Amino acid sequence: MAINHRQSFLVKWAVGSVAAPLLSGMILLVAAVGLGMRAPDWLLLWTVLALACLMVMTGTLALLATFGQIGQLLAMILLVYLSLASSGGTVPIQALPGIFKTIGHVEPLRNTLFGTRAILYFDARGDAGLTHSFVVLALEFVFWAIFGLGFTWWYDHRKLDRLSPDLILAINRRTDQIVAERSEASSDGPEAAASDIPSSGGMPTDSSFSP
Repeated sequence: MAINHRQSFLVKWAVGSVAAPLLSGMILLVAAVGLGMRAPDWLLLWTVLALACLMVMTGTLALLATFGQIGQLLAMILLVYLSLASSGGTVPIQALPGIFKTIGHVEPLRNTLFGTRAILYFDARGDAGLTHSFVVLALEFVFWAIFGLGFTWWYDHRKLDRLSPDLILAINRRTDQIVAERSEASSDGPEAAASDIPSSGGMPTDSSFSP
């Protein structure tokens, strides 16, 4: 059976959907309990962080599934570098260049910052940025999910499988052959196994290497 793009994307997505909330919860636990960070509504704060992690994870996997290895570079540029530069966390939004002011509205880090700031300092009020944070992160999560599923369906529709059945069959046959050869060699006794080990500590014994 062929391993197609959609199956691979869904498996990675399922693993990430479990890992992202757990890891974000562990980070919040360390910050609040271990380092004494003020967390007035830790459950709501964890929800914002988990949603941001899920959104970034889904976007990264969608880009990787669509563009291959170049998708990793695109994810770093779109979801990390541009997000850091336009977040407004270190440089006020008013002082950012025009392009960063614009793209910051859809970048995950600025919206995560709005949500956490509203929870920590403004009693988790929706008009303080919490509602905007939830809406934008949720819409981006849906966008990247549709993007990834759409392109992987298109690849599979064109029969561009990740691994074809013929290749899987060839790999299985070669694996069985190697296992059989090793089993046969071990059944011949230690002398046969020792004969496969190069002499002189595995170094070549050709005369051209002699001093």
